Amino acid sequence: MQDKGDFLAGLLVGGLVGILVGLLVAPVPGDETRRRIARHASEAGDRVRDGAVRTATQVRGAAGSAAERAGASAQAVGRRVAEQFGSLIGGAGQGADGVGPGAGGDLGQAAAAAEDAAGPA
Repeated sequence: MQDKGDFLAGLLVGGLVGILVGLLVAPVPGDETRRRIARHASEAGDRVRDGAVRTATQVRGAAGSAAERAGASAQAVGRRVAEQFGSLIGGAGQGADGVGPGAGGDLGQAAAAAEDAAGPA
């Protein structure tokens, strides 16, 4: 895989060197040659800048959607944990109703708090 990348980099550099040599040895006055080189360099810079902006936009979009999916997954897990915790606490609260004053109520409040912490369904 590295060899392929090296080959492509060499091909690109060789092509650019060939273009510059061709421009320099062409039968055109020096001022015109310098203007051509400056114009081509400017155009290449614009293409690189445009590509970087496109890539940054795509990366931002991908990161945003990944964060949204992670947030939704975390909320779903939180709801499931709250439901499981609530059913365990609810069952324990029903069994503890006769243990002492307020025993079942305290457990019911804990289950409600866990559901609130999980967020909207």
